[in-house]
Amino acid sequence: MPVLHWVKSSSAAKNFQSSSSPNPTGTVINKLENTKGFLKVEQVEKLVESEMKQREETIKQQLKAAKEKAKSGDKEGAIPLYRSVLDEKCLFPAKAKDAAKELKKLE
Repeated sequence: MPVLHWVKSSSAAKNFQSSSSPNPTGTVINKLENTKGFLKVEQVEKLVESEMKQREETIKQQLKAAKEKAKSGDKEGAIPLYRSVLDEKCLFPAKAKDAAKELKKLE
């Protein structure tokens, strides 16, 4: 909560926005506007929760597609998909572990 405390006590709170970025490029995908100099915790939690659900669904789809490609013999198509899942290991360690195991089989 130190960030929210800083926002409450900062004179910059008027212009403060919370944003979420999906990758290292820093692409902004969502913004929350402050209300009277404050960000509502519920709004931030909802934003983070919906983003995490969306990312998890994307990871599941990538794993499924990679497994299908590997099963059909398309090794070149499966490897990049497994690597993209592996890149998300901080957020989804179990799925990344599965992807790493499958990558070892293909490489």
